[in-house]
Amino acid sequence: MDVSRNELFAGLVLVGFVNGISARVVHSVVENGIAAALLSTFEISVIVWSACAVGISFVLRGPAQPAARFDFILAGVALSAFLVPVAPLSWLALSGLAVHILRTSPRSSFLHRGGWILLAVTVPMFWSRLLFSLASGPILEGDATLVGWLVGTPRIGNAVQFADGSGFVWIAPGCSSLANLSLAILCWVTCAKVFDRAGSLRDAGWCLLACAAVASINVTRISLIGLYPEHYELIHGPVGATIASWAILGATVGICLFGVRRGLPGHATQDPPGDSGPGMTLRPALSGLAVLVLAVSLSLKLLITAEDVLTSKSSLNPSETAAVLERDGYEVTGSNTDNDLISVRAVAGRCSIMVAEAAPLGWHRSIIAQLAAGHQLFYIFGGRIYPEQPLVLTSLHHYWNRLRRYVGLTGVNRPVLAVVASPACENVPLQQLAELRR
Repeated sequence: MDVSRNELFAGLVLVGFVNGISARVVHSVVENGIAAALLSTFEISVIVWSACAVGISFVLRGPAQPAARFDFILAGVALSAFLVPVAPLSWLALSGLAVHILRTSPRSSFLHRGGWILLAVTVPMFWSRLLFSLASGPILEGDATLVGWLVGTPRIGNAVQFADGSGFVWIAPGCSSLANLSLAILCWVTCAKVFDRAGSLRDAGWCLLACAAVASINVTRISLIGLYPEHYELIHGPVGATIASWAILGATVGICLFGVRRGLPGHATQDPPGDSGPGMTLRPALSGLAVLVLAVSLSLKLLITAEDVLTSKSSLNPSETAAVLERDGYEVTGSNTDNDLISVRAVAGRCSIMVAEAAPLGWHRSIIAQLAAGHQLFYIFGGRIYPEQPLVLTSLHHYWNRLRRYVGLTGVNRPVLAVVASPACENVPLQQLAELRR
């Protein structure tokens, strides 16, 4: 049975996309339940779903082209990446596949335009997340700088002081503008390729305008928390999140559509010469093969991802920590999640102590520094005590642990503990706490 390039690439993209989103789908279902996960589209933007559908449809449109030998070689490499139980590898393989489509397809053909859209899909789903992992500190501090400028209060790291001086708003990774910027880029590329618009400096301006709009909405929402901390639950909770999401979606799609259609030549909406015709579909035999490959590639990946989600939750056990402090004569006053920190607080006379689990990539350092102002601060990791977070060690352990889980090995959770003790504290039980989860 002869397989066209259109069918081959469309089937690979479908298999790769499903494998790529598998981790996020499992995470959404485990965390929120099936109903809530479906309503939130598995925490994957509608822009991503729409762009992928358009990209695959464009790959299937136009006249069928025979698959070359190198196409099959590349398909084998991509399938090997899909079978590995490491979801990010699927996005890396899809990026390579999209680049190959762009290099081997005529400009303005449906296959070429679909390749651009599919390459853009990998930006919010993989490349922006990789960039955030490598440069999370500067990115979060950039958001905090804008928020501090709007609120008019000091910024320390990724923490901005409330307008009333009562505390600090900590900008968490989930609040970063980077994800929305990558979605704006994807939306622009999709709209531009749907209308077959040639790139220009003006196009870059419209894309930047869309990015600025979504960043402004995100920063404004965080700034409102800084200005009105008493309404934190309303602004940061489901109501505020829903309003912000719809506002970002509307601004992104609206600006991109307006920019693409503005000044569009009358002939640009016509199909390119020689590339029109009815859309293709995957033949039943090929569809069955794609389903089989999906089942094989997802079977191990879903099991490992579910275990990863369940075991990657907080490593800090409040009861164990409380027991250590109580044995040392402290009275535990409770545990909470203030400022997104899971912590245990205790007192002994004039001494007060807080033990909190810090993010291994250093996202909590600024807020912990604020909580520790005028107090003693220690970090504990791997059974050792440090005056500040050993960021290189904790980051390497974090990524190594995730890699072990990806390939089916048991991960070892070693929490990064931050211990904040008042100046009156002596003989803080650091070594006893260091024995926890070594």
